This record gives sequence, C-alpha cells and structure tokens, in this order.
Amino acid sequence: MFAESSLGEFIVRKFLSALAVLFVVQPAALAEIKPYVGGGVSVEEVPYNQTEISGMIVGGIDFNKNLGIEGELLIGGETNYGASVFASGKFPVFKSLKLHGRLGAFVHNREAVNFCGSNRCSSYGSGTANYLGVAYGVGAEYQILEGPLSAKFDVTFYTPLETSGDGYRRNDKDTWDMVSGSIIYRF
Repeated sequence: MFAESSLGEFIVRKFLSALAVLFVVQPAALAEIKPYVGGGVSVEEVPYNQTEISGMIVGGIDFNKNLGIEGELLIGGETNYGASVFASGKFPVFKSLKLHGRLGAFVHNREAVNFCGSNRCSSYGSGTANYLGVAYGVGAEYQILEGPLSAKFDVTFYTPLETSGDGYRRNDKDTWDMVSGSIIYRF
C-alpha cells in the first residue's frame, strides 16, 4: 500500500516510540488506568468541499486525569475504512467538564473523488485512494450526571503524508477536517 521507508511510516514509528517512553518514564501513571468505549457520528469535509457523514467507534485509556491514548474507527460514507490513534492531553475545567488536545496518526481508505475543481469530470474513473498521515485536534468531554457516560465532541484536522491508489489524483486537497460527537462509557 505505501512505500516501506515512507515519511508517514517514519512519523508513525516515532509516535509509537514516544508512547512507549511514556510507559517507562511514568509507571505510577499506569496505576490510574481507566478504559472507555463508545460510538458516535462524524462529519468530514473531504476533497473538493464534499461533506461525508460516517459512523464511528471510539475507545481509549486514560493513564491519569491528564494523559491518555485513544483510537477511532470510521464506518460508512465514502470511507471504506478509517483508523486513527491519538495521544491526548486533558485539562479538567470543572468536575464534569474536560478540555483536551490530541495528536496522532491515521490511515484511511476511501472511494475516489470524481470531481475536477467545482465541475464533475466523468473521465477520471473510479477506484480507491489510501491516505496515511498526521491528525491533530481539540475537543471537550462532559460527564453525564456524574455517572459512567460522557458526551465527547472533537474537531480534528488530517494531513496526509503518503497517498496512493488508483483513485488518487495529485490535485486532491492536502488536508481535511472532521467534527465528531460520541457517547462514551468509562469502566
């Protein structure tokens, strides 16, 4: 799918190495591990100002009240599959409200974009495009009634570093953004 020595693969390896260092440097933080899972909906602005709505499955682990790791799987829309993993920093504002920032990596496989500028181009054919890159964003989480459920909202920006596939064209938009909302359950 991607070249073995690609820049995207290099960045993903460095990101995962940094997470491994976190485990070694702060073993006390591991005593506070709290996993969570959930589901939600995402709205993406993809190349050529198209809007795509997808379902999503989310999950993660909070190492303590300020550090965690989370992942997302996108389902539906033009995305055949999409997976992202993030390191997240959280800032509790109130007992039930946290703000967070996140930085990570993603891989998406989506149907080809059959547009040429603002006009449809029927001659570009079809296929799939593979994207690997960096994702970053901000969001908020609100704990519902001091129970295990929370509502989570994120704005995430995706920057592909590697792109391939028969549906990819060099004039694809360099970045795209996603707004998502989900309900999560903390164990």
